[in-house]
Amino acid sequence: PGDGGTFEPDVDQIISIVPQSLKDLQTDYVDILLIHSIEQYGAGAAAVEKILERGGLVDAMRQLQRDGRVRFIGVSGHVNELCHAVRTAEFDVALTYNSFNLLVQEAQTELFPIAREQNTGLLLGGALYQGLLAGLTDFLMPRKDSFFEKSDPAFYRTDQLVARAARLLEFFDGDPRSLRQGAIRFSLSDPAVGSILSAMYLAEHVQENCAASDLPPLTPSEIETL
Repeated sequence: PGDGGTFEPDVDQIISIVPQSLKDLQTDYVDILLIHSIEQYGAGAAAVEKILERGGLVDAMRQLQRDGRVRFIGVSGHVNELCHAVRTAEFDVALTYNSFNLLVQEAQTELFPIAREQNTGLLLGGALYQGLLAGLTDFLMPRKDSFFEKSDPAFYRTDQLVARAARLLEFFDGDPRSLRQGAIRFSLSDPAVGSILSAMYLAEHVQENCAASDLPPLTPSEIETL
């Protein structure tokens, strides 16, 4: 909404929006339908309770799944809320962002074990940490208010993470491309991660990221060195 409020579609809207989206996308189904940023509904378990009780929202998503319009349903959000969501076993997939990369590994100790236990697929956003691991530090930091939430370590531990990013770039011989490749390989090294999301706007970015993901995961000794 233009007033900055939260868009909270009801069940009927969910049922009607998805077919229109499929038409726009010219496909018969989408792989994943997510409830986005569940922390907007509350903190911790309260956020999950809210989305589960919201007039059958999850039931509607499951109906779309049974109808073959959606393959998997899930949620995205902060690690704390996702831990509670995954424990319910109500969702097939969880999307976490800026929580597992070469600079921050919060999700690995908290979320990953729960996802493995529940057999929940994990999508990972922020493998390049909004560009901190892509050689874009000088561009990002003067604009950090636009790129990072105030709860993100890059916002409140900026100097420390920028220094660590610089050391990583130095480790990769000052080559941003090699740093990006290493960051993607690291994010795919944990078997809990099913796929990563990375913003790309040039064909060469797509080719570079695909080539990086085709390489084997980093070894434990390489990870320890990094």
